[in-house]
Amino acid sequence: MKITIGGMPGSGKSIVGQSVAQALGYKFYSMGGIRRELAKKRGLTIGQYNALDEDTDTQVDDFQR
Repeated sequence: MKITIGGMPGSGKSIVGQSVAQALGYKFYSMGGIRRELAKKRGLTIGQYNALDEDTDTQVDDFQR
């Protein structure tokens, strides 16, 4: 089973997601965490990565798969 939680930045998605994952014994994935990891690999801040003129959403989706 996959559970997806969406919302605005800073709204508590990660905290809720981690709590739900722990309670159900599921693995937790954070899209923000994945984006930060991909930015770091390119030597960028998350703000710089998000501002790139390329499809970073597809890159994050591919990384997640």
